[in-house]
Amino acid sequence: ATPPDNINSAVYDTAMHLRRRMPNEMEEVLATVDQVTLDTIQSGFGPSALDMFQFAEAIVRAGTYNPDCVLTFVGGVVDLFLEVAQSQADRTDEGRSSTVRWGQLMNHLLECPEMEMFEGSEGNVGITMKALAHLRDLPQFWKSTYVDCAKHMGTCIDRVLWIPYLDALATVEGTECVYFWPPAAGLDAPRAVTPQLTPDYYDDTGQALFTVLAAAWDAESQEICALLTNRMMVVWRLRSREKGQFQQKRVVRVHASRGGTTGRGVRGKTLNRSTSTMSDKEQPWSVFLRVVDLKDSEGKGPVSSVSPGVSNSGGGAGATGDEEAQDTGGEDLASHRREVIEEKLAAQQATQLDLWYNASLRLWVTADRRGRVCMWDLRRIEASTMDGNYPCKYELEGHTRRVTSYLEHSRQKFTTCSLDRTVLLWDNRNLSAPEMRIEEHTASVLSQAYLPLYSSLVSVGCETRVYVWSIDSTAYRGVRAKLTGHQANLLGVAAGERLFFTLDEASMVIMWDGATLASLQTYNCSTMNPRHVLSLSTIGRVCLAGRRLNFYEGNEQFNKAIGMVPTKEQLAKRKREAEDKGFMKERARPRWCGINASRGSMLSVTEQEVRLHARGCPAQSRVIFQAPQGDSISAFSSLDSLAITVLGTTKGAVHFLKYRSGFELKVFP
Repeated sequence: ATPPDNINSAVYDTAMHLRRRMPNEMEEVLATVDQVTLDTIQSGFGPSALDMFQFAEAIVRAGTYNPDCVLTFVGGVVDLFLEVAQSQADRTDEGRSSTVRWGQLMNHLLECPEMEMFEGSEGNVGITMKALAHLRDLPQFWKSTYVDCAKHMGTCIDRVLWIPYLDALATVEGTECVYFWPPAAGLDAPRAVTPQLTPDYYDDTGQALFTVLAAAWDAESQEICALLTNRMMVVWRLRSREKGQFQQKRVVRVHASRGGTTGRGVRGKTLNRSTSTMSDKEQPWSVFLRVVDLKDSEGKGPVSSVSPGVSNSGGGAGATGDEEAQDTGGEDLASHRREVIEEKLAAQQATQLDLWYNASLRLWVTADRRGRVCMWDLRRIEASTMDGNYPCKYELEGHTRRVTSYLEHSRQKFTTCSLDRTVLLWDNRNLSAPEMRIEEHTASVLSQAYLPLYSSLVSVGCETRVYVWSIDSTAYRGVRAKLTGHQANLLGVAAGERLFFTLDEASMVIMWDGATLASLQTYNCSTMNPRHVLSLSTIGRVCLAGRRLNFYEGNEQFNKAIGMVPTKEQLAKRKREAEDKGFMKERARPRWCGINASRGSMLSVTEQEVRLHARGCPAQSRVIFQAPQGDSISAFSSLDSLAITVLGTTKGAVHFLKYRSGFELKVFP
């Protein structure tokens, strides 16, 4: 069928479409609007005022809606039109009360009380932020007074991971050490672990000829492993938690060969190179580990057994013998060159760039620049008394470029993301191929985080959109949402229990609610230039790492939402409050219940709270107002024309609230 010329001629069957899904709230429409979208919408307005149909068409033409939910999006646009028309009635042209101009829309967005709830910057922290957070009863965070004043040996922090058992952050800073920073103590000087290798890996001045690329933590064995630039993997085991002492246990190095390995072959097979029908260049590369003997330098890898210019001829006399010797010497030189090239190619194939740990399989995970993921069983190497080559237990092939993140969801599921713009879902029970391949990203994927409470995977990359996928312990369920709110490309994401945080290249951090996917707060960190964001859920903090470590803390609602482990006093207080609230809710009498005539939003009011019910499923609701302790709601009324509600309490307070958000416009005590 030919698409209609404009939205006025679109077929809209109310009975059929409303049975599928209800219209969006206008906050969901505003969440899809960024600066580029605003410019597109403004060009659709022009100097004239638009009626409802023209207004909806101008916003729909911006193209930020979900193609599968166009009509629900239009329903939210209609709500926005009615809200702007009512709030800006005094600025309407005479005789054109059913139209909206561009200036009226901008005035509404600037004056809308809900918009102020999502603003945050470097300047409005401290006592002001704490006071606002207390009034709104929303999770809010601000910069901690905890300062990192230590000297960092590297130019910047390349990797950072949180180790709850040690209550410390482990950082990789482009040096030969892994540093440990305890946030609960003064950051004057870190503890560090340094690989102990043979003198071959140091210069004449004792300076290391290697640096640490990545590090990972094994919570079960209490071991930390570091991946070095010389293809070595060094494992330390924790000796003293109080003193932060580690003991070096194993040192292995990654090697590669064509077709197979000598001794123990890949996956337990030995390749007979003399009987192989394939040429060396046609045979695939296989990677394996070899234990490094710290008493000598034999663990550095295979050494060419042929020396250039050495003749292996057995005899002969005269010119014929000289020609044979010359021919043999030329062949030896060419053979040596081929071996040098082969060794360089083998070193490139064996180079690993990142390191993680799979707690379910008890395997260390590495990835190279071609997207190949290898899983290593270092415990078997430690228990074995035989020398030889130890192949990787699993080799995952699904990505075509470097893997940037590895994340476990459950005992069976994990995901990997890559610069090839894909996110792959894997199952530990079948690693021959990925279970699901997600290819909706339009740019390289850099980071991911998982919220088990909502079965949601959040992935970000070199684009401004935040992708939220629904992945439970069974399978992939599809895309949940694509969030807009950043103006610059994203760098990373970190998740707490009910919150997640996104960081972009402009040093803007947005805190999102995991349940509603609403933006709760935006924070400007441009003075710190962070490159990594990390959620320290157990201690109720957020860490932004760049040149230094910067910490952020929040109010009590923030600590609960991020998953902070409460103290005994906090547990006792929460228990008392829950018992009091539960007792009061059970005894609370209903006061009011009604539906907004122009929006269709439903409110129910009792003596203790005001609840907003979802239009699509009234059983789903959220509290927009809670009566103060020792007080109760005695009167309630709704003003549909102004989209506000008025309620009074037994102690004489009068509250003016926005209809859907519950934002307090005015309070008269």
